[in-house]
Amino acid sequence: MEFPKTIFDAELNGMINEKLILLIDDDTDDQEIFRDALQKVDGSIALQIAQDGQEGLRQLEQLPLPRLIFLDLNMPRLDGKGFLKAFSEQDHFSKVPVIIYSTSSNPDEQKQMMEMGATAFMVKHHSFDDLCRALQQMLRQMQ
Repeated sequence: MEFPKTIFDAELNGMINEKLILLIDDDTDDQEIFRDALQKVDGSIALQIAQDGQEGLRQLEQLPLPRLIFLDLNMPRLDGKGFLKAFSEQDHFSKVPVIIYSTSSNPDEQKQMMEMGATAFMVKHHSFDDLCRALQQMLRQMQ
């Protein structure tokens, strides 16, 4: 049996990998901390990383889709807002929750992101243990 190679070749039923998360963030330190925290919380989940929104959109054209997307806002080329706008315009991505993962705790920005289609907003934690707890809680909520 031949499987579809891109999102445009298939229906979404069964095309979401429950053991895959996409992190879109240009900060290598944040990527490493996130990877380590995810490994500690659930070592069975694979992490795929994109350096910016443009690369994230390109990765999403391939199947399977991730279970969740964690999206930073401030990135070069295509920032988080630009990614979210392009992502929200694609109906075939609608089953994939996007969690904004940012240093911003501005309520107006959080409201704007939710109005643009984000599922949740998670402020980046300064403590590794706090990040692990937040990730664990977010994974439970998104089941």
